[in-house]
Amino acid sequence: MKSLDQSGRGVKRESWPDDPIKELKDIKFALDEAAIVAFTDRRGRITYINDKFCEISKYSREELLGQDHRIVNSGYHSKDFIKNLWKTISGGRVWRGELRNRAKDGSIYWVDTTIVPFLDEEEKPYQYVAIRHDVTARKLIEESLLRSRENIRLATGAAQMFLWELDLEDRKTRFGENFAQVLGLRKPIAEMETEATFEKLIHPDDVEKIRQYVERAVTEAGIHSTDVRLVNPENGNVIWLESSSYTVRDADGGPVRLVGVSKNITSRRQTEEKLRQNEEFMRSTLDSLVPGIAIIDRRGKILDVNDSWLRFVRENGYGQPGAGVGLEYPDVVGHAFAPDKKIVDALAAGLRSVLDGARPKFELEFARHSPSESRWFVVNVSPLVTSRGGAVVSHTDITDRKQAEDRIRQQASLLDQTKDAIFVCDLDCRLVYWNKGAENLYGWAAAEALGEEVCDIVFGGDGEQFDQIRDALENRDEWKTDARQTTRVGRPITVESRWNLIRREDGEPDYILVTNTDVTDQRQTEDQLLRAQRLESIGTLAGGISHDLNNILAPIMMAVDLLQLKDFDEGTQDLLQMIKESSERGADLVKQVLTFARGIKGERVQVQVRHIIKDLLNVLRQTLPKSITVKSDIEPDLWLISADATQIHQLLMNLCINARDAMPSGGLLTIKAENISLDENYARMNIEAEVGTYILLSVADTGTGMTPEVLNRIFDPFFTTKEVGKGTGLGLATARSIVKNHGGFVNVYSETGRGTKFSIYFPALLTASTDPEHRGGGIYPRGRDELVLVVDDEDQILQITKKTLESYGYRVLTASDGTDAIAVYAQNMDEIALVLTDIAMPYMDGVAAIRALRRMQPKLRVIAASGLTTTEQTAEIQTLKIDAFLPKPYTAENLLNLIAKVLGNQ
Repeated sequence: MKSLDQSGRGVKRESWPDDPIKELKDIKFALDEAAIVAFTDRRGRITYINDKFCEISKYSREELLGQDHRIVNSGYHSKDFIKNLWKTISGGRVWRGELRNRAKDGSIYWVDTTIVPFLDEEEKPYQYVAIRHDVTARKLIEESLLRSRENIRLATGAAQMFLWELDLEDRKTRFGENFAQVLGLRKPIAEMETEATFEKLIHPDDVEKIRQYVERAVTEAGIHSTDVRLVNPENGNVIWLESSSYTVRDADGGPVRLVGVSKNITSRRQTEEKLRQNEEFMRSTLDSLVPGIAIIDRRGKILDVNDSWLRFVRENGYGQPGAGVGLEYPDVVGHAFAPDKKIVDALAAGLRSVLDGARPKFELEFARHSPSESRWFVVNVSPLVTSRGGAVVSHTDITDRKQAEDRIRQQASLLDQTKDAIFVCDLDCRLVYWNKGAENLYGWAAAEALGEEVCDIVFGGDGEQFDQIRDALENRDEWKTDARQTTRVGRPITVESRWNLIRREDGEPDYILVTNTDVTDQRQTEDQLLRAQRLESIGTLAGGISHDLNNILAPIMMAVDLLQLKDFDEGTQDLLQMIKESSERGADLVKQVLTFARGIKGERVQVQVRHIIKDLLNVLRQTLPKSITVKSDIEPDLWLISADATQIHQLLMNLCINARDAMPSGGLLTIKAENISLDENYARMNIEAEVGTYILLSVADTGTGMTPEVLNRIFDPFFTTKEVGKGTGLGLATARSIVKNHGGFVNVYSETGRGTKFSIYFPALLTASTDPEHRGGGIYPRGRDELVLVVDDEDQILQITKKTLESYGYRVLTASDGTDAIAVYAQNMDEIALVLTDIAMPYMDGVAAIRALRRMQPKLRVIAASGLTTTEQTAEIQTLKIDAFLPKPYTAENLLNLIAKVLGNQ
């Protein structure tokens, strides 16, 4: 019989037992049942193998016998490693270690190996016996843990976590490099030498709990979690840790070491304690934040699961022992999580795509609904980075997150109800929230704005404004101002802007909350008042100067007349004529200045404006270029006004000359006169208007139009866009002064490239025929509870129109632009009887909106409104076959009569 000596030497020959054959058979049977066995001769050629060797290597006995052991060599081990192995056994000593081999089909397997040399009488090996145990599963897990160690180290540092490892043989506990940081220690601790030293940091009440935790982790498979309190030895602070661990075992299943991760949850536990003490919030906390994890082999079978998986499957109806380990993953998940076959098929297909390498990862959210509750889960599949492949599948209950998202959406919907623009940007200036009010104000949809830089969306690319705001927020957390900003279509707006820097619990800046209120109309009204005050001041100054100039020019003009009577030579006479003409031009200029400044009143008589317009038309048709077409529209029974006929003629001539200059390539000049009664509805739309009867004179051209900046200054004296020598800048200033002196007011509508329209209102002389009380007393047709959609980008007009219609029996919905109108109509198309829409709107104008609405409902009744319509727009509107056109600004009478007519209520 042979025996292994105590020094680890090989087996030497000794005396044989009484029945050596039987003993050899017993030994062979025991080895075949317990291990993978192979015999080789002294040169390493295989002379014997058992069935388990064939099974794991995938080779037949005939293919292996006589071959060198290199037939299963995977090439993983270095030459020095192999050299040391042969040196050991050829020296007659036993070798023990782990080998990485390759099977016939190319798969890799690990075996824990003992090679025993058999020695002859000279103590030289004459054969070797290799006894192996399959440790592939353990090695795969170890490889996965080792390869992910660096990723775990980086992730744990950011998440206030640290790794630790307890050696179950020497009882030493080693910690990750960020252990001291998580505990708040000033001095770094790279290693705690003994378990007893580590126990000094454990809170006295938790020492027994930790001992039981270690014992349970050693004896039970899977991932284990617990909470523990540590005491900072430097300041006595208590630190709460959430710890999870996994037991690494040897080939025999014996525990080798405990590998774990701990997370600092002190802040969370303190918050929970405060909530319990104050009894303000009554809710339970989750047992653990660790998701349920299952390790899947390349065939789709479950190799191992963690503790959370055990709880997860149990709670979701899978009560079989073993939690599905060894079974096909789709079978388990189909029973436990998703009875819906579509979800099961999707999970199975996603897992297979990752296992086959067709995709790097897979994620699926799904819900389980029951009569009592609905719960949401998310499944993540990632490849297992090992030589044998496989995948890691995690399952997380995200019901709380889904419910929180629903609450956030509900809160966000409340913010969408306000007309203020509310948005949030992060510290990198990128937008993370954009409410409906912001969409309406700036014209950017939320999908377009989110993720973009706030200076590009709100400030039109002007980063300097945002830098000023950010600098201000560094000194204080709140900043308010009036800001000039730009919409998507380039329209300038004025907003009352409030910026708030929101901080986290630790006091560090988190994000910026902005609330912007559109005050463009309000500021424009204020500017109009300031401009009127400025013009009044300029007029007072100009009047004084003009008076003095008249006194200067009068003797010059009279002296020239006297000098021209004398017999001077021709050259002197020419000079005198030049002086006379210049003096007369100066006198005319002074007259214009006085008209602008003080509104010099000529003789006021009852004037029929129709006659002035007819005389003017004769002059215009003879003097204007042939490329300009002149049209007129004069109401037959035009009312009278009290006016200076010469000044009215001058006013209309100034406007027509300006229209001619705006049409260098020709166009259409339209002069219109009509009777009109202005009510409170109109007066609210125009600051200078008063309730009463008026003659409306309008002069419209199809010329170049004006920019908003030019339009804002056209009535300023001495402001002109004409070349030097071609205009004084007093024409429109004088025209406005004439109108104001007659108790009237002017409205101007203009768009670049689409022409300009001046609307002049003169108070009419009240007679029995013009008195409103004799023309119906303001009794207008009422609605019959019809629903009307009003679309206008001017909020003031929108609200006044809505109030007027509601006062006369209509129900009203409003929209601020074409896109908003389409959305509102789509939700109420069965009820809306008529749409009243402005033509000139940003983002989507009225023409495009009418087309879209007509595609939704061809028979929809539509009234178009505009203060200025070009020939192109008029032609385009006619193709849409709208029911009526309403000029802006309009009175309640015009509005109500036209709607009643279209709806057939008159």
